[in-house]
Amino acid sequence: MLGLALSLMLGFADPAWEEAPRAVPKPSPAPARFASDEYGVAAVIPPGLVRCARPKEAVTSDHGFVVFMVAPKDCAYETLSGALPPAMAVFYGYSTPEDVEPGFDRLDDATAALHMAQRYCGKGKVAPSALRLAGRPTAQCRKLTGQGRVSLELTARYSPGPGRGSAALTASLETTPEREAADRRLFLRLARSVRLCRPSDAPPNGSKLDCRSLGRPW
Repeated sequence: MLGLALSLMLGFADPAWEEAPRAVPKPSPAPARFASDEYGVAAVIPPGLVRCARPKEAVTSDHGFVVFMVAPKDCAYETLSGALPPAMAVFYGYSTPEDVEPGFDRLDDATAALHMAQRYCGKGKVAPSALRLAGRPTAQCRKLTGQGRVSLELTARYSPGPGRGSAALTASLETTPEREAADRRLFLRLARSVRLCRPSDAPPNGSKLDCRSLGRPW
């Protein structure tokens, strides 16, 4: 899931731009706050992390963010699609037909989270998690990647707002076995900060703050 979040963040370029000479962007400090007015998700970013800004010339979409515990040498797609430095991501998106099994909409949130985690996790170990992502029941997947990295994902089902249907919300960590204990603490800090907010076009709801007051996508 972290790789998908990264590809959506970097987007794809217009062919004419791809062929033109361009400076390779460098990583920069991650902003302290993130909020998506479209998907109703907000998070507080732990200090000391870096990010790669979305290329201005590329076509990207709002599906979350990726932050790095170890800064990559640059933000070129070729660099980041290779040996990815230790990183975390928050990813969200509406359920696709492949995600929705018959009767999926009738499942309780805890069971739905397990179904989604099993679909995303592949050969990893899936189990319910005591941590609630944005207050929602969450399933956890832990696995080793083909590069020997440790991958940890937390998945929950939520709704961005009335009449908007179900969406998947995932927090991901990918790191080395040597860094796992320290990076896991940082990851849990990020995951616990994830909350739902009210999109600007949604009816007022006293239990949710307006997304635009909590940050912006980047």
